[in-house]
Amino acid sequence: MVDYKKLYHKLFNDITDVIDFLQKSQIDVEEMYLSMGDEDEENKKSEKVVRLADEKDNR
Repeated sequence: MVDYKKLYHKLFNDITDVIDFLQKSQIDVEEMYLSMGDEDEENKKSEKVVRLADEKDNR
């Protein structure tokens, strides 16, 4: 006789593991994206400082 309960539990557990993995991956990528945004902001600030310094020197 087929043990449907065992099959169901196996499927349920595997699906739950996959969902957990995908959620963790999403969080990791979101954190990477946010940290890259911070780097972009720092680069923009640095470029602005250099531009302002150049403008001051040209006066």
